[in-house]
Amino acid sequence: MPRRTIARISMRGARYALLSVIVYIITTGCTARPTDAHWLIQQVYDRVGGRAALLERGDVRYEYTYRRDACVIADASDGCKNWKTVDSADAPADVSVEQYIFNGELSRGRYIQRAYLLADRAGDLIQGYDGERTWLTLDGVSIGERAALKRADFLRKTNYYWFAMLHKLRDPGTVYTYEGTRKVNGIEYALVRLDFNAGIGDVQDTYVLYINPDSRLIDQFTFTIRDYNVQTPRLMQVQYENVDGIPLPVRRRFIASDSSGAVRGDSWTEEIMAEIQFRNGFSRTLFTAP
Repeated sequence: MPRRTIARISMRGARYALLSVIVYIITTGCTARPTDAHWLIQQVYDRVGGRAALLERGDVRYEYTYRRDACVIADASDGCKNWKTVDSADAPADVSVEQYIFNGELSRGRYIQRAYLLADRAGDLIQGYDGERTWLTLDGVSIGERAALKRADFLRKTNYYWFAMLHKLRDPGTVYTYEGTRKVNGIEYALVRLDFNAGIGDVQDTYVLYINPDSRLIDQFTFTIRDYNVQTPRLMQVQYENVDGIPLPVRRRFIASDSSGAVRGDSWTEEIMAEIQFRNGFSRTLFTAP
């Protein structure tokens, strides 16, 4: 999983983002071109409604499935092009009920099925991030083990980032570089590299986004996982669904790749978001450590 780049959503942050957009438009005037990284990012950001679209909805709840070896390339005659997956309910997976409050980027996950995460321990596992610190409980008892808390912190912030990634593209401290174009499956994608200034997030990963010229969405991207010192890039492919008027990355899969996005792994890991519901009215106390 890639490390997140957390810049908390707040009303003040939303005003800052809006001001930055206005300044950018004024200073660039009519000179923006499809080879301008900022222009391309703004196209995607506007397409999903920006961070204001999340702030307006307040919070979200959804069911998240994480499954390794969803498609083993050596065993797939179609090369996994058709997103072949393991459909059996008994297939190994981690399944969590995810809950977020967008103002402050609070995150909570209650695991209803665990094949990978602390799989050797039975019980009701809950992770939370209250905007300042991450906590973890098993059957209501706090877990303070360093490795377990590090993983919980990684998942709370990474899961949130995957959900809100397109709405966070103009967060302060994000650096954009135009990387040309590349044709994939007959589509000529504009490539934009994302880097982050020091101090933005716990680590500063690098992304290369493939922007679809028709949908103005990111169909795939490569990313690094510096928090766990993984040197091989990963390629993430994305499918979207409109939920309450917002395109959301409801189905994702990733695999080891090279920096150009060519697959170098032998199996995909799949991530699915389902039963997405906004405007739940969550209390912030839900995200506070017990």
